[in-house]
Amino acid sequence: LVNRIRNFLNYDVEASGKTILMNRIRKPNPKNVKPFPEKFLEQKPLRNILTKRSFAFQMPAWENDEKPDSIYFDSSGVSVNKEPGELTTVIETNTYALPVYVAKSRGPETAVVKSYDTSILQLVKYDGKTGIQNNAKASPELTFPTLFFTNWIDWLRGRLNSVQFEWDFLAEDDEFDSKIKEEIGGYQNIHVITEWVKDHNENSIQINIKTETFN
Repeated sequence: LVNRIRNFLNYDVEASGKTILMNRIRKPNPKNVKPFPEKFLEQKPLRNILTKRSFAFQMPAWENDEKPDSIYFDSSGVSVNKEPGELTTVIETNTYALPVYVAKSRGPETAVVKSYDTSILQLVKYDGKTGIQNNAKASPELTFPTLFFTNWIDWLRGRLNSVQFEWDFLAEDDEFDSKIKEEIGGYQNIHVITEWVKDHNENSIQINIKTETFN
């Protein structure tokens, strides 16, 4: 459940004892980005220039071929319900907010289920109990395009044109901090870690890491 909400709202997750802290991921502040230890940086990492990128956000389809709004984003701006291209990075979320409207004549506004797929997380907000009623409340902030503008656009704008880095390094078990955040400093850039593969040996860790620079 935590990961579903995290991926839907673009939050990071940090455990503190029995408490889980979730904060919206924003454009990295250079003052808060810790440099990656120099001894773990390769002198000549592989570099791949990423330009003219595009991203698409899609929520799960509803019954009867209905679809909630989707988002397409590239250097030209934001489009609603535009089909992604072959090279578009498509981000699919298995979560959506139930639409709220008057389903029956003279009835109160209510949340309307649009899919009976039990693998989908369906969110609904309530006003809170008033008398004997606790009516559902519309949540435009959890639908596109509003959700994209509040939670995603600043984070992705800096990744439309970037450089992918990849390198390997070996570290002893007791000298590598596995709690490194997603943003690191290195090679005179701020990087977002997109992937790393760890291979544990007897007393060491062989790590392959991939990053993207954030502009």
